[in-house]
Amino acid sequence: MIPWPELHLRARELEPALTETLSRLPATDCGRRGACCALLPPMTLLEALRLGRTAMGWPIVDRLRLQCRLVEYFLENAVRIPGCPFLEGTLCRVYETRPYGCRAYGLWSGQAHERQARASAAAKKAVHKAWHGLGIELPRQVTHHRPAYCHQVRARMGPPVSDQDLEAIGREVRALSARLGPWDQEFQTHYSGDLGFMLTVALLGMNTALQAKVEVTREILGRGKCGITDQWTGLARATVLGWGDETSATSRNRVQSR
Repeated sequence: MIPWPELHLRARELEPALTETLSRLPATDCGRRGACCALLPPMTLLEALRLGRTAMGWPIVDRLRLQCRLVEYFLENAVRIPGCPFLEGTLCRVYETRPYGCRAYGLWSGQAHERQARASAAAKKAVHKAWHGLGIELPRQVTHHRPAYCHQVRARMGPPVSDQDLEAIGREVRALSARLGPWDQEFQTHYSGDLGFMLTVALLGMNTALQAKVEVTREILGRGKCGITDQWTGLARATVLGWGDETSATSRNRVQSR
């Protein structure tokens, strides 16, 4: 079981160093079209916990809506490109605490971006193969999704940052997150740096989360729509609302028995 209180305490202690490291990336301007926000970016555990603390400052209604969006994102992203759960229109609700991957996007050279795109395509191919082993063929628009690189990002001051500098900052961010201990590595290996996956498992349990994702994927592919996503996000909402009252205990038991 992940020791959330301990992890949040450690992450809070590391946050000043993370902020200082990320501050070495230049402030940027872009067209704010939101096209690069089609997906929830991969991130370190330290960055994921920081986003969680950011959301904790929101009104409860907004927090619950975000949690349901993250669960829905995880359940449906094998068959849809749902958009980042933190996106509101074309604006990012966590812009000030957004992860390194978001901050560096648009600053890489064309050659570096092409290398990253090839690595991403190879990872998607492995995911497609795993789904194929379950007898499920994912839609091509998802498995081959590759948005055009945005060339509208500009540093507000100073010369363009080099790929080497970007890589060095990324290494420092990962090194800081590694100080969270084995849970950082687990976040990368078991959850693929996916905050939606981690949250869904925290709410529903690993087996139930994976079962739900397969159910949702099959239904969308078979019917073109899904009526059970709302059932799963509703159970997640009930679990979050009151982890000790009779209603949430019933919901929790129902989730874990599925």
